Amino acid sequence: MSSIQQALGQLFDSLERLETTAVRQEQKVVKVRRQEQQDLFSGIASAFAVDPALVARKIDGTIEKIEKLLREG
Repeated sequence: MSSIQQALGQLFDSLERLETTAVRQEQKVVKVRRQEQQDLFSGIASAFAVDPALVARKIDGTIEKIEKLLREG
């Protein structure tokens, strides 16, 4: 297996983990909203929130680089 194939496999695995984590976070937010309960740490959690637009730009940039690499190869 070439190093490109290995790297793409690792990227795919990372994206799957990212998706799983995002789904879990979404479920936690929905659960908290249903309970309408705030705790001392809710403000801290929001301070570490990830900007979805930034993540999307990074993923799009990575996809573009991969596509360019595959076209050249």
